[in-house]
Amino acid sequence: IAVALSHAYSRTILDAATKLQLFTFTRVAGAGGIPLTNNEFEGTIFLPLEAAWSPLLTRLGMDLNTLLRNQPLCAAIVNYHMIPQRILRTQSSFMPLPGQATVTNLPGQGVVTYRVPVIRNGKLGDNFFVQGVIGPVSQLVKFDNGVAKGVYHVISAPLVPDLSFLLGPAPASPPLLPSPNVYSYIATVPALSWSKQFIDIAGLSAVMSQPTFSATLFLPTNDGWALGAKQLGLTLPQLITRTRNDLLMLLQNHVVNEPRPLSSLPDLTTLTAANLIKLYIRDNLSTGQKVVAAPKSSAFLTTTDTFVGLSVIYQISNTLLA
Repeated sequence: IAVALSHAYSRTILDAATKLQLFTFTRVAGAGGIPLTNNEFEGTIFLPLEAAWSPLLTRLGMDLNTLLRNQPLCAAIVNYHMIPQRILRTQSSFMPLPGQATVTNLPGQGVVTYRVPVIRNGKLGDNFFVQGVIGPVSQLVKFDNGVAKGVYHVISAPLVPDLSFLLGPAPASPPLLPSPNVYSYIATVPALSWSKQFIDIAGLSAVMSQPTFSATLFLPTNDGWALGAKQLGLTLPQLITRTRNDLLMLLQNHVVNEPRPLSSLPDLTTLTAANLIKLYIRDNLSTGQKVVAAPKSSAFLTTTDTFVGLSVIYQISNTLLA
């Protein structure tokens, strides 16, 4: 059965990774002697986001230069992201029900794909994730893109096989630290203290504390909330005394139910917020900043993409009003 691929077609894996600015992956592949220029590639490749390599290097106990000097290790990591058969997100074969599916690559290794419940428009929905034998759960950020005769998916973190055959037995693990979550991160940022208060009153703190919470959040700074309150003819203290439902609806203007890193937000991108309003991403040519526009207001992105768990957070200069 033929399945249509995304319009983001690339002739080779190298072309796809270069267009997406995933330069660490191409460097690791080069150091491992893995060619990425085969235009006859017929399988599936998972391409990790550029910003996601640091946790893997920390787990391996080495910096990037040390990794690049280890040819067998580089080859093992890159090969683990390449699956011989085409696996499409839009095909049920990507996630047979019920349970989990394992696709074998390296001898004795597997890539496990599965679904977890997430909040989507107020209901339980499904997001697709993929996980190696070791390491964090990784979400499909972009999927079903054609490359050569195969397909590529962009994922939020590198996949990690069992590398004991190269590195020897793993040392005893230190005590696990709590997994990062969106709510605990927001609580540590002084400029987002009003965002935290709104989240608490709207009853979203438990949802945003879940490690499986996956979204893009455009969070106004404290000054941004004050500006939005002024546009509504209110002060911030008056705004925060609105009903829980009012604040929930206002917060939903700022949430997109999938992670969208900056590299996936070119000029004229259209996003759908949690309450189904449209958000539009624009490039401001005079300042060089990104702008996110809602029906009744717009805001500058004042920070770059911040990855927290499976989510992406941007601070913005104004409240998004609909």
